[in-house]
Amino acid sequence: GPADRCCEGTRLYADAVRTLAEELRIPCVDLWTAMETTATSTNTPLDSFLWDGLHLNANGNDLLFNLLLQAIKSNYPELNPDSMPFVVPGHLDFANLDELTHMLAHSTKSQ
Repeated sequence: GPADRCCEGTRLYADAVRTLAEELRIPCVDLWTAMETTATSTNTPLDSFLWDGLHLNANGNDLLFNLLLQAIKSNYPELNPDSMPFVVPGHLDFANLDELTHMLAHSTKSQ
């Protein structure tokens, strides 16, 4: 049916992107294959990753995030967020709650 043609078209597109990435010697996050593999291994439909048949839902976004993080750690370890230093103070180090509340209250009144 139409869903099979759509899935086959998406598979062909994903294959072409993966092939191009190999030719260009650049990393590729193969979300389609990961979705198919996960759906098959967990016996769930591909729709469990998609909001409306096209856009990712929470499950799809979680899978994409994990694949991207894995690709970054493997291909660009210097960009691994776990090992990158903070260049600005963290939100918890910025000010205590009373100071932050006071600062925000005064900054909104002066605008």
